[in-house]
Amino acid sequence: MNRQITPHFGKRLNSLIFEKGLEGVAQFARQAGICRSEAYALLTRKTPPAFSRVIMLADFFSCSVDYLLGLVPFDGSAVSSGSRPFGEGLKAVIEQKYSTRYLFCQQLQFSESMVAAWYSGKSLPSSENVIRIAEFLKCSVDSILGRIPLTDLSQT
Repeated sequence: MNRQITPHFGKRLNSLIFEKGLEGVAQFARQAGICRSEAYALLTRKTPPAFSRVIMLADFFSCSVDYLLGLVPFDGSAVSSGSRPFGEGLKAVIEQKYSTRYLFCQQLQFSESMVAAWYSGKSLPSSENVIRIAEFLKCSVDSILGRIPLTDLSQT
């Protein structure tokens, strides 16, 4: 299953602003700790921002990273906002589901140095690559981050 990133990222974000009872973009920006121009950019873009910003927004709204990325519908239940480092979660899921980092890199055509940087926390993948990783490993992004228990998407 090869999904494209939702073109409705801004709409989802706008809905969350409304659900949280914020009185517009200025209040959202203030409370989220971002500048107003970035808040407007987040609402008008057709694709998700950098993955680190997606995590911050999911924490701010107590929602699923998978929801913000357009992978699941909103179910109203809050998820843990204390994410483990992406690299730590990726390593655990690869070991549990796929056995070796080398095979993972070969299958997804990622360089081993790039994945090593993710493991060590020196960098994060793009939102697009995070979606590819979750789909390949048949688990949710929130599972990789430790926000929810590891789920197998092939059973859903």
